[in-house]
Amino acid sequence: MSIRLVSAIAARRQLLNPKIVRSPVWALVARKTYATAAPLGTTHSQSPAATPSLRRFWKKVDVKEVEGGYYVTLDGRNMKTPEGRPLLIPKEKRLLALLIAGEWESQDTLLKSYSLPLTSVVVRSIDAFHDPETRKGVIDTLLRYLNGDST
Repeated sequence: MSIRLVSAIAARRQLLNPKIVRSPVWALVARKTYATAAPLGTTHSQSPAATPSLRRFWKKVDVKEVEGGYYVTLDGRNMKTPEGRPLLIPKEKRLLALLIAGEWESQDTLLKSYSLPLTSVVVRSIDAFHDPETRKGVIDTLLRYLNGDST
């Protein structure tokens, strides 16, 4: 990439003063910086490395007690797992339901999945172990390691 082209790109993006862009020091920096820059006319969110994000669509997070346990609700609607199963927290795990509700309440404008660790674990366990045979197999496998890992 030529210095002139890099200077034109930088000036077009209005990153630096045109006098600075023409300096020899800038030319060295620009070669490293703009060699992998996104094409002109694209924004950061259009670049291939960008991940899709979900905006916060709920106003109120609550925990609703029902016969079998607790539901975490977003604007009064019960949360579900990615496979569509209800996110029902057992009655003896009320604190877990409150912590999951807290995770969702603390989300800002954009939803950050990495800041929902409890939700992720609970949802995966509900979806992965809904079949009794699978659940029993996993428990049996884990119990084989209990003696060695607990001493």
